[in-house]
Amino acid sequence: MVHNINGVTKFLKTKEVYKQHQQQNQYNEIIISLKQKNEFELLEIARKAKNRHHRVFAVHLLGKRNRKKAEIISHLRKIVAYEHRSVKNEAIWALAKLGDRSIQSLLFEIYSTNLSELEKSLTVKMLGKIGDEKSIEFLLEVSANSRNLTGLNAGAAVHEIIDKIGIQPLICSLENETDLIRQEAIWILCARCKFLSKKKEKNIIIESLKNRLDYENSIPTRLALCYNLSILNIPEASQELLVLCVSGKIPTERQLFFLNEVIRAFVYRQKESSLRLVKKLNTAIETVDARGRNVTTTKLISRLEKSIGNLDKIFEIL
Repeated sequence: MVHNINGVTKFLKTKEVYKQHQQQNQYNEIIISLKQKNEFELLEIARKAKNRHHRVFAVHLLGKRNRKKAEIISHLRKIVAYEHRSVKNEAIWALAKLGDRSIQSLLFEIYSTNLSELEKSLTVKMLGKIGDEKSIEFLLEVSANSRNLTGLNAGAAVHEIIDKIGIQPLICSLENETDLIRQEAIWILCARCKFLSKKKEKNIIIESLKNRLDYENSIPTRLALCYNLSILNIPEASQELLVLCVSGKIPTERQLFFLNEVIRAFVYRQKESSLRLVKKLNTAIETVDARGRNVTTTKLISRLEKSIGNLDKIFEIL
């Protein structure tokens, strides 16, 4: 029988498949029975049950309880101190769900152990829930090095933290000595900027990125700055991106990607310029002199023709 396990297709004997299904049914029965228990009963099972799976599931359910929160946290901390690895990790995640900030460093520690991808993803999510500025550099590194669900959750965790403590710690990451951390901070700041409704925070982000562009020496980091600022429609960034493209400092296979952004930016600004002229033209049509003649329409139409004509220069680049 063909069976898929963790994304890998294997041919298993019927007996093996039956055994796996039996085990899954057994886990379902355990968790259903434990959901009926109160906090005191779950604590007893978490501390004393002989079956490790019972302890793991009991700890997991305790992390979802709001009653007797202080007592649960106290007992879970004791479990973290001496328990089996799987129970200990579950206790750390449960404490994070309960908002215990004291286990932040333990989340850093268990991430570096032999965790599954799902467990790593859960760990960074918990850092978003309880983390502070100490977590930001760690999460930026995870986000930069994990192009999967864990990386996405790490980026989301950074946003969750700065929603609580403000944007400044992430902006400070632009000064980090590691290129990769600076680059990831740029990407996350710009992603945040594109969807921000708070104009003040958006302006702070753009100004910080523009200031960094003045003295960033690393070509890959400078490229990330130019590209992202260009997307935010900062003209000098688009110009600098074009210089980087034609100077041979970008690998040939990536040049087209960045040139496409340069073209998009120039077309966008030309379109915006033309639309502004159209608005002025509409206003001018309604303004006439004492003889009933429009005195500004002709000039505006001429400027509009020239503005639209400039699009030809852009298409020549294509």
